[in-house]
Amino acid sequence: MSLNPDLYADLFFELIYLTDANLEFLSKFILSGKESLMGVRQTMKTVDIIRLSYGSLDPTNVALPLFCYNIQFTEEITISIGAKYGLNFPMLIMQWALSSGRTVMLDSKKTFPKRITNYLLQNPNLKRLILKEYDLSIVKQLLKSRRFDYVMIFRDLFRRSNDLCIDTEVLEFAHVSLKDIFKSRFIKTKKLICRDVFDMFIDGPIVNVNPNFQSLEELEVNLHQVHLCCASRITMHSQTILDLFKSLNTGLPNLKYFDFEFDEYFPYFSRSFNGESNMHADDFNDILRYEDKLIGCNGKAKVQFNHTLVCDMIPNFDQTAKEYVDELKENLPSFEYSSWNEGDNTVYEFSKSRNITENFEMNLNIRLTRNN
Repeated sequence: MSLNPDLYADLFFELIYLTDANLEFLSKFILSGKESLMGVRQTMKTVDIIRLSYGSLDPTNVALPLFCYNIQFTEEITISIGAKYGLNFPMLIMQWALSSGRTVMLDSKKTFPKRITNYLLQNPNLKRLILKEYDLSIVKQLLKSRRFDYVMIFRDLFRRSNDLCIDTEVLEFAHVSLKDIFKSRFIKTKKLICRDVFDMFIDGPIVNVNPNFQSLEELEVNLHQVHLCCASRITMHSQTILDLFKSLNTGLPNLKYFDFEFDEYFPYFSRSFNGESNMHADDFNDILRYEDKLIGCNGKAKVQFNHTLVCDMIPNFDQTAKEYVDELKENLPSFEYSSWNEGDNTVYEFSKSRNITENFEMNLNIRLTRNN
């Protein structure tokens, strides 16, 4: 009597979790019969991400580096397979995973065995590609083979090979500035996501957008700005932000939606008993001044603009913090005020939401943190 193949698939999935993906034990199960073999093959169709990397699995770095194949079913359940370059390894599982998985992460500059590349090229389900480190020849073959639903590229790789021809529905960059992206002549996408951008305002706003981005319909930007401890006064990039919106309205005629998250962090805000401060309460009035100027940004795209300023208060004198917060209440009467305890910290927050125009929503937040 044999079990239903679905039950073998469920059993294999449970064994991965219970045995901590012990390959020796799993291999015995796979080879125990036709039903178990088919069950495992069915399980491989549920793979979330396949990560291909090269490095040492030995924390002492005594052992030789291996090609590492991580088959991730969920965030908690992963099978890891290591193999020396050019030698045989448990390829049956890898073949099924690479032939049916939807997402592959390349994290190695080394050239993988040719059969690995062939499995990827022949996989009709492969729609998502994450590029951390990679061999350029393999990536060019993959990008040429189809139009991906999603491609993600990290900063160092973009600078090293910014001539890649990329045609994808959604393109995401990590730590790459908009200015550098929009210079590219080889990118075509409907949705562009830029995460953890740190240097967008160093050389001023975007000026030119390459014509190949005219088909862009959605843009998401997550910008971080960390101010130095030696900064004497808070500085708002009001005009730069205005210029950014104007540049996008001009250079992206088909843009329908723009989500802009702008987080500024002031790690060393100080205020002494005698009232001296490197961040005056009325400095925040710059927010109010540039808020009204945004009325002129009346483009066709729907804009969601979230601007958050996070400040650490040093030194942590109760009376000084109370006086400063009271000053802010007077200077920002249109903001909602709230405070709460978060671990060992007290957080004071001023927030405001406003529809600048019919298509432009703005959310402003000032968050002060004081260690108790």
